[in-house]
Formats: sequence, structure tokens, C-alpha cells
Amino acid sequence: MDIYDFFRSALAWMATIACLWPLNIAWMGFAQRIREGPLDEDSERRMDGDELWPRAAYASFALAIVTVAFLFIDWFLADWSGVPSGMVHLMTFIAYVAVGVWTVAFFFAFEDLLEGLGLFAMYFLLPIFLLFVLNYFIGFWNPLLRLAYAWLKVSS
Repeated sequence: MDIYDFFRSALAWMATIACLWPLNIAWMGFAQRIREGPLDEDSERRMDGDELWPRAAYASFALAIVTVAFLFIDWFLADWSGVPSGMVHLMTFIAYVAVGVWTVAFFFAFEDLLEGLGLFAMYFLLPIFLLFVLNYFIGFWNPLLRLAYAWLKVSS
């Protein structure tokens, strides 16, 4: 089924972004700066740099751990339990987004989960879009995607 393959691919792309932990701290900080919007340097709503980078490091590390855990859950349910893999990918994706949004909201101390959803979406969508376009022409991201696809069973 094509819809299940989309969720399998989405999980693979998100896993390749989230599991490159030391490199994606900058992506998390960049996504937070975009989420804040154009604020003055002395605005009370702007997160200072000495507060931003530790939060970005902790949040991106926690997302890497959550990603590995959800890939293992997906692999276990699809391969060992006998549940159809397409449904497993769909439910794993939904649960991963929910836990990922909560993780980001927790580490950045947001008052609302929608703020966490905005940061989570920018954290993944910006690099995925950029890397997807570059990968289409160059194909340099394929080894990492194959590594993630190895843990995600093909939908039947």
C-alpha cells in the first residue's frame, strides 16, 4: 500500500535526521530561532544563547533516544508480533510524533504543546526538504536511508 510506504519513508527520513546527534544540535537551535520569529535582541520573549544551546542539545539528544526506541518498537511489532507492517508504521509514526512533540516541549519549557509541534515540525521538515532535494540529484543520503530502512519492514 502506498500510504503505508509513505509512513515507512517518513520514519526512515526522520530517523536519519534525529540519530545524527552532535550534528543536529545546530538544526534544533536554528529551528527555535525561526520559531521565535524576528525579535529584538533585548526582547523578553527571545531565548538567550546561553539558554538556547543547552536546551537544543538536550532536546536533540532526547529525540535521538526516542527515535531509536520507536524504531526498535516498530521493528519488534512488525517482525516478531505478526501485526501487518503497514499498520505498525502508521501507528509508530503517530506515537513518535506525539512523544517527540512532548519531548521538545518539555526540554524547551513551552507552555503549550502547539509550540512544541511547531519546533518539532521545523526541526524535521527543513532538513528533510533540503536533503530530499539534494539526495534526488546526488544520492549521497542513500546509505543512511538504507540503514534506517533495514529496521523498517517492507509493508505487505
